[in-house]
Amino acid sequence: MTIQEHPGLRIIVSDKRDGNMRITNNPAPIEALENQTKIASALDLPFTQALRINTTYGRPSYTEYLANPDPFTHNIAEINHAPVSDGILVSNSDTGIILTLADCLGIVLFDPTNRLLMLVHSGRRNIGQDGPKLAVEFMKQHGADPSQIHAYFSPSADADVYPLYKYDNKSQSEVATEQLLAAGIPADHIHPCDNDISSSYNLYWSNHQDDKSDRFVIAVRMT
Repeated sequence: MTIQEHPGLRIIVSDKRDGNMRITNNPAPIEALENQTKIASALDLPFTQALRINTTYGRPSYTEYLANPDPFTHNIAEINHAPVSDGILVSNSDTGIILTLADCLGIVLFDPTNRLLMLVHSGRRNIGQDGPKLAVEFMKQHGADPSQIHAYFSPSADADVYPLYKYDNKSQSEVATEQLLAAGIPADHIHPCDNDISSSYNLYWSNHQDDKSDRFVIAVRMT
């Protein structure tokens, strides 16, 4: 795993060496649960204090965001029935957020001045509904100042293997950056990831190369 320390913020990105992180729709959920428990430990949190973003498909909206939801236990049945969302916002350092990914983009949004943290599952469906921009609006509703927000990107598939046809075949990272700028985040506060999945298949799970039940995670916590 890679651990990034920023003032007031810790970001963890797992890789294949940390094992499969997908708990739902996984024939070996216990192993994935154990792997995620290690990620929570790297956040210095018990597993029960790490919220999981539960994204499903077949919905009309992919911009469903939650603020400070109650943590749920590590019981697998409960994880499988966690509230569906595309992003979670927290306002305290006692709670972390975990998002499983394959090719989609994960975006960490952090306002260090107002102590607000959000993690967003920003794949093509979310981006196609202005999800990154709406996430910033959601944070504003809870007291964030866009001019203070920093955005950190997870590894994601680039335009060669995952083009966004609606946006002239640009990458998820490119379009998300445009939307975050439009939402008022300063350009020097947006931090794209140096690794794209298509050139890092040895590190990150991808639906283009691996079993579709395999996932890595990005996990965050305020410090």
